[in-house]
Amino acid sequence: RDPLWSRGLGDVYKRQIKTILSNYQPDVAIYHYRMRYMDEAGTLSGIHPSPAMPLADGDISEQLRSAGRYHGTITSGLVFSRRHLAHVMPMDPEAFRQGGDGYLSAVVPLYGASRSFEAPISGYRLHGSQHSRFSSAYAKRSRWCIAHDAERYRAIREHSNRLGLRVAADLGADDPDNIHERLVSMLFAPGEHPVEGDSIKQLAHRSARYEKGHATGMRSLFAYIFWELFGLLPESGKRRLMSWKIDAKSRPGWMRYLAKRLRAGG
Repeated sequence: RDPLWSRGLGDVYKRQIKTILSNYQPDVAIYHYRMRYMDEAGTLSGIHPSPAMPLADGDISEQLRSAGRYHGTITSGLVFSRRHLAHVMPMDPEAFRQGGDGYLSAVVPLYGASRSFEAPISGYRLHGSQHSRFSSAYAKRSRWCIAHDAERYRAIREHSNRLGLRVAADLGADDPDNIHERLVSMLFAPGEHPVEGDSIKQLAHRSARYEKGHATGMRSLFAYIFWELFGLLPESGKRRLMSWKIDAKSRPGWMRYLAKRLRAGG
């Protein structure tokens, strides 16, 4: 039993379940809810994903099949229709030994609509040993993400073929997260990079184009400054700048302050 249940949160859980059930719609396959960050003691803090990022809503099948990704949430903020899950289960236990939510998020929307809700219904618990952190082994984490994406793309193709739906020839070509992870892999461990033909210059250009084109307000200014500076620095400087971007603990104080303001929408 979850220790938080014994601390008097059972009624909260019940209310959240009622909320989920009240939002049920027969044609909806996947529901996205925001979450509150939670530490190991159960203390709540910010919201994930950031309220500034719109969550997927409606028919996102075409976006999945053309770009391989959409803006959604992760395990504790996801709810699936049992009827739609029947189309995609069981999942491959080896390919998705870790990151099973990535498989479900990638294929379930091919079978039904998506709905998203702003009110958080769960906690995203952060702790020192969780898989997604990989400490500070940037290249190792990126190679895992690249391999995970390859399995997601394979699953998207498989289920799209079952449904007679067309899929882009190269799903990773327009997937900003995949491009970012490939850039990190090239920067920190080019000799172990798994994707042939990639270059730092090409990947940085694609990442910069996406971030500059999708950011607004201060985020747009930050993206412009970051990528202009990135282009001017030697590789050692590029690695330092990228480490600040992906690892909050490595950032100097002024950058932590700016990131906090950006998250708050300041």
